[in-house]
Amino acid sequence: MNARFVLFLTILCSFLLGSGYYLGSRFSGIVSPRYGLMTWIAVYGIILLQIAGPFFYRLVPDRDNRYFVVRWIMFSCMGIGASMILYTVAADCAVVVLGFLFPDKSGEISEFGAAMALSLVFIT
Repeated sequence: MNARFVLFLTILCSFLLGSGYYLGSRFSGIVSPRYGLMTWIAVYGIILLQIAGPFFYRLVPDRDNRYFVVRWIMFSCMGIGASMILYTVAADCAVVVLGFLFPDKSGEISEFGAAMALSLVFIT
């Protein structure tokens, strides 16, 4: 394997695993503690399917579309994961700005921002 490709994979996996931790800690705060573990499993499941998607696509050349559903799920997870990261970062930036404007309601704004980011993911 080429050293540049290994460096690329290392950076990509580090970014995805780090963003998975960010998303898991952000969304497990707005759900009941009973569902905290399921939140972490869902977030990292999406992250792992994002990583596995391109590898599966290259390793299993499907000429007659037998694995269409598997590929569809993996590439959908790429879109969902990218949307989750984008909307959550945007919502957290808005939470920081609104936290300066309304410091007494920062907890409510933070929960609303996370809920809004998650709902935007499933709307789009």
